[in-house]
Amino acid sequence: MKFPLLSICAAAMLGFSAMAVEEMSRARVIRISMETNSLWQIRISENGKINFLSKQNLTNRLSQLRLRHGDIILSTAQPTRRAGAALATWDWLSHYCESNMVAIYVCTPTEKGPDYLSLPIYHWTSPFDNPRALSAASFFYEGKFLGRGLTGYTNLVADIDRNAPQKVFILGSLYDLNRSFGPFERPYEDQEKLLDAILKKHGTELLVLNPIPGF
Repeated sequence: MKFPLLSICAAAMLGFSAMAVEEMSRARVIRISMETNSLWQIRISENGKINFLSKQNLTNRLSQLRLRHGDIILSTAQPTRRAGAALATWDWLSHYCESNMVAIYVCTPTEKGPDYLSLPIYHWTSPFDNPRALSAASFFYEGKFLGRGLTGYTNLVADIDRNAPQKVFILGSLYDLNRSFGPFERPYEDQEKLLDAILKKHGTELLVLNPIPGF
């Protein structure tokens, strides 16, 4: 009777391990822009593809997506504290991102500036309590898994070298801001010269934003 039990335990451990690996290799980018106080444009990047969704209520759609730590949101709409439908949406979004540990980045394109929602997004996810851990980090391009640890980071740099974009975002997962971390923590800080060299080589502008857990 011991062998079947051991087999079951081993299978369970393999199952949990497979789930952990899958969890590390999945992340999505959500781009949002406000059309009216109640209608938003939503774009989902997953596995390297961007899906454009019809204008609809933001809260309903994000609830369906069940975003979690590792997913990121990029918004061109600024949070508002003025009474109205938009305030209710922002209040909901703030709670949703904070409770689900989703990083939200807010940028406002200038009248003559680029459409930030169309720029390529590279991103990474690392432990919520240790954003500096390169060995535990995973790297992505528009939701497409590029690899883990130093291999994932070098794959990200190589992809930028190959595509040579004029402007690019490199955004990270939310981390615990109650710890003694700075505002721009990243797991590849000690290897950042690799990235800097490629950006300089192609004249690529790196756009830097700070994640907001709640607002």
